[in-house]
Amino acid sequence: MRLADGDFLIVVTPNYTPTALHDYAIRWTIEILFGCLKSRGFNCEDTHLTKPERIQTLMAVLALTFVWAYMVGQWKHAQQPLRLKKHGRKAKSIFRLGLDELHRSVKKAQSFQKSLFICLLGLLYGT
Repeated sequence: MRLADGDFLIVVTPNYTPTALHDYAIRWTIEILFGCLKSRGFNCEDTHLTKPERIQTLMAVLALTFVWAYMVGQWKHAQQPLRLKKHGRKAKSIFRLGLDELHRSVKKAQSFQKSLFICLLGLLYGT
């Protein structure tokens, strides 16, 4: 497949399937999620949990927090769009933008500005 910028996207599979590009797109979104759960945000590989039920609980909490950070990032991006670098990509991901904003709001909630944290919490619950 030729991309809009003229580069090629080549997907190799062990068996031919007409849905290879669609399957790859789904897999790629999962890879992005795992990247955010690991090195780009939560560092979940640093945990020393071994009990499956605890790992399952951790993954559930991280998945929920990922969605929250992404929603906050979308909200923040709508307020002030991310700047683009010279190569045309965003300086930060939407997820990272949201995670940084959540981090700031939690720190401020401990001191004086609880309303920002409550506002961001409302994004998670759709209120």
